[in-house]
Amino acid sequence: MFVLEVFKSFRQKFGDSISHKILSSPFTYSFARRLLVRKRHYSLKALSEITDFGLQQAGEAYRGKKPVAWITAFFPTELVYAMGMVPFTPEIAAASAAALDLAPDLMQRAKEAGFDPDTCSFHRCAGGGSLEGLFPKPDVLLASSHLCDGAPQLFRYLSRNLQRPLYVADVPAYPDEESEKYLARQLENICFSMEESGRCKLDWDRLQEAIHNVNRARTAQLLLSHLRRENPSPLWGSEGLVTVFLTLQGEGFRRTAELWENLAREAKERLEKGIPGEEERHRLVWLHFKPFYSNELFQHIENNLGMKSVCEEFTSVFWEPLDPETPFLSLARKMLSNPSLGPTQRRLDWVTQLAREHKANGVVHFSHWGCRQAVGGTLMLKDGLQREGIPFLSLDGDCVDARSFPTEQARTRLESFAEMLEGAVI
Repeated sequence: MFVLEVFKSFRQKFGDSISHKILSSPFTYSFARRLLVRKRHYSLKALSEITDFGLQQAGEAYRGKKPVAWITAFFPTELVYAMGMVPFTPEIAAASAAALDLAPDLMQRAKEAGFDPDTCSFHRCAGGGSLEGLFPKPDVLLASSHLCDGAPQLFRYLSRNLQRPLYVADVPAYPDEESEKYLARQLENICFSMEESGRCKLDWDRLQEAIHNVNRARTAQLLLSHLRRENPSPLWGSEGLVTVFLTLQGEGFRRTAELWENLAREAKERLEKGIPGEEERHRLVWLHFKPFYSNELFQHIENNLGMKSVCEEFTSVFWEPLDPETPFLSLARKMLSNPSLGPTQRRLDWVTQLAREHKANGVVHFSHWGCRQAVGGTLMLKDGLQREGIPFLSLDGDCVDARSFPTEQARTRLESFAEMLEGAVI
């Protein structure tokens, strides 16, 4: 998500002549860190630091000095860190491609290779990017089956195509004791299998450090969540969604913990200095992701309609502190405690709790076309939230394919939703 600002600048300078060499060169990311991140104005310093972290990781992956692990969006990066590898998430790369208007060409490339047009655009775009050689070469592919059914299938294809080993963590749907032990054994066996292959080595001290880093980040995330419950909230939804990178590709890293702490500190400073404007009337909980191609969705929501996301589903803390003495079991418990895993009632209960805690008077679900497990439960979410007196909007669209986002229809539905919220106070 963070390399897209760099690529936009290159595209403005070079136009359509932008080449694969530029996109896949580690020097591109070093240049971006020096000139585009450190000299550009950001609303918060922590946001520029998150961007810098994303560019640093991308540069390391393309530099090839460390083994590179391609991971699905919800595979525990704590293990990647402990193995001394650099994580690379093709789904995040697909979001960057969407922002560059490269997604249509990459999805067409995937279609020509046999990808079904009905599958998730994240995966079609990622598949096309791999076929075009845009991504750093992986040493191993790591996938998790929870939350997303399509990602492991994509990785099976990529593993065969790239002739690289694939390891898949089979995550049960129910978080009981047997499921925790079953998943913990898998995570441990994956690490030992990679170690036996000679591709990398598990460092036990670094694994315990990763657990410590997660707990440290968790504390800062909870503080930030508490601060965002104030009215007005010190963080805009468009700012909050930037942090999704940390939850998808940064957990376990010391810098991630530092970034959450910096963001919480700056949010607190905003509150202490006073935030201009009246108290917020329309406070939202935002579910799922957002469109990553050029659009004015959040400008319209925040500036024109006066609605503000004060909590985002994918950046919320849902797990208890982890035990560094039992890292594999702790990571298994963390994965199994995800509210979106298993029956939709778990997600409904969690969203209701978030809305209550953050004094939100509305919930918006960006219903990404192709994400069956998320979109399939929206009717139950709507009915359950309405019983609680919380208005719900399922906003149809696509995170990667702009052709599948009915912009005017979305504007009309958001405007109607804003009118509905006038009478909804929690």
